[in-house]
Amino acid sequence: MAGRKLEAADIDAAIRETLNAHVSKVLAWQRNEAGSWGFLAGNAVLACKQHIGRSLTDTERRMVWNVLWQQLQVRAYRM
Repeated sequence: MAGRKLEAADIDAAIRETLNAHVSKVLAWQRNEAGSWGFLAGNAVLACKQHIGRSLTDTERRMVWNVLWQQLQVRAYRM
């Protein structure tokens, strides 16, 4: 497997980049609009992939989705 190990810092950076780049989709997610979660989840996984230089395993994808969901919940609570 090429690339490197996925670290928590990679996940955090990828999610931060995703949320900042797609504010309209974050707002759509808060309104429970169809497709918004999948869009954000897919982009977060792609950003992680770019950070580490390889595809994510199933377990790693689930980790990214979990952290993304938590971050979305925090943002929704703050708004």
